[in-house]
Amino acid sequence: MISGILNKEPIPFAIADATTSGAIDTCVKCVSLEMPRNTRINVVNPTVLAEAWHVYGEMMPGFQPVPGKLVGKAFERSVDGFITGEVIVVDA
Repeated sequence: MISGILNKEPIPFAIADATTSGAIDTCVKCVSLEMPRNTRINVVNPTVLAEAWHVYGEMMPGFQPVPGKLVGKAFERSVDGFITGEVIVVDA
């Protein structure tokens, strides 16, 4: 799954985004405890992507964008690793 940084670092006028990200993070932590054996679930929680900075950068002063390739590595860790119920934060 994917969430976003706004539940950890809120910005003005983004309450819906922050609430959704927080719900996803919490859901993954709780659901992992009830999943069948050997079934895993994780969430990647990145800050703003460098590739989308031209769209969101103005709304997120002081944030450091991260490259999509780094976020992809977090997904690789989530899928190919052995962890479950984790929020993998991708921040600069």
